[in-house]
Amino acid sequence: MFYGQLFHVDHQRLTQLSRSQMLTYTALISHGGKDRTFTGSQSKLANIANVSLGSVKRALKHFEEQGWMTTTDFYQVKKYTLNRPDIDQSLEPSLDHSLDLPSNNTVDHSLDLPLDHSLEPSMDQSCEPHVIKNKKEYNSFHDMTAPTTKSTFQNFLQRWTDLQGWKMDRPMEDVWRLFSETPNVNHELEIKVVDSWLMVQYHLQNGRCWSFGWFERLSTWFKRENEVGGRQGLNLNPQQRYFLNFAVTETTIPTPPVFETESLAVKEAPSEKPKLHLVEDDTQEEDFGFVDMIEAAKTSPTLQKILKEKGII
Repeated sequence: MFYGQLFHVDHQRLTQLSRSQMLTYTALISHGGKDRTFTGSQSKLANIANVSLGSVKRALKHFEEQGWMTTTDFYQVKKYTLNRPDIDQSLEPSLDHSLDLPSNNTVDHSLDLPLDHSLEPSMDQSCEPHVIKNKKEYNSFHDMTAPTTKSTFQNFLQRWTDLQGWKMDRPMEDVWRLFSETPNVNHELEIKVVDSWLMVQYHLQNGRCWSFGWFERLSTWFKRENEVGGRQGLNLNPQQRYFLNFAVTETTIPTPPVFETESLAVKEAPSEKPKLHLVEDDTQEEDFGFVDMIEAAKTSPTLQKILKEKGII
């Protein structure tokens, strides 16, 4: 595509023009072809030059008054032709002096080629590596995942592998990819929230604690939180807040005292006593309320001590 050429006379003219006149003048050159003739409406020229229509009209009038441009009718629009400055440049010593510098015509020819030949490739070559680099940085999001988050997840996986027999039948890269697909989620915090929720379900033995298909459920959980913009606060019921105190960290897998009490109860009478629950009746509803916890604490010294330490009672 031809973008026109600037000559010495053009430069001399530009030094006399205002900003809007400069933009209009260069728009005529860049869109006028080799004969420097622009065919189109003044509105189109204003859009190209990015100036107002009034500024274009004043600039065109100025160019005509200076004898730099001729206007002819072309159907319903006009043709604006800038005169060729190379005719006038023969009078300028500076131009003659610059043309005398090369020793032969091949020098002039070689000087013109690099301008057109190097512009477009340099744009593509400088742009493509940058785009590829950005793409690689996005795809390798897991490399930017905090080491503490990775360690927290691994402890989370270890806890439920021991308690529920979870199996990691896919590469860990799938987990880090899940993190990259949910950028609005505070993954370390959300892992602890999920961990506390699973401990509630595990304690209640209501069948809602994940076992098979746990990764798909975790993906659904994270993607749901990502869609709403991430967790804004910890609005948890008292029981889940209790278990949140024993959620996994990057270095530890704390065991809730309730779990230790349950294990002890099973060892003492495996055939007579079921696992110790915070509720007295095995037919209680799935959601364990605040009042039920306090009521259960009346018959469980261990639970009563825990609730007192946490300031719940």
